[in-house]
Amino acid sequence: MNPVGNGRIVFHTLGARAVVLAGSVTAVAVGAGGARVGLGTRRSVTSIALGTAGLPAFPLFTADALTGRIRNTGMLERAVIYPVTSSRALPGSSLAIARRAAAPVPTVLDPRTTS
Repeated sequence: MNPVGNGRIVFHTLGARAVVLAGSVTAVAVGAGGARVGLGTRRSVTSIALGTAGLPAFPLFTADALTGRIRNTGMLERAVIYPVTSSRALPGSSLAIARRAAAPVPTVLDPRTTS
């Protein structure tokens, strides 16, 4: 079945736009509350910048997809989704760094001192 021909593409389109919009807003919110979740200052500012960068591109992407007049759908789609994807890596990498710093350092046993 062709999702475009049977009208189901509307559900994909609405879902994709909801994810992009929610992702940009979430990136700004995570950056704003970064200190509470363990994000450093630079990562918080970067998250806010990424979310803010995706928001202005969203109406352009939506208008292009609905009207087809701009003809840069791929470029605009990347402009809205790459900031969302990149902003997801910031808290994840911060958690990984914090976990690594908190993990005990393994000791190397010297075979000469063990019997």
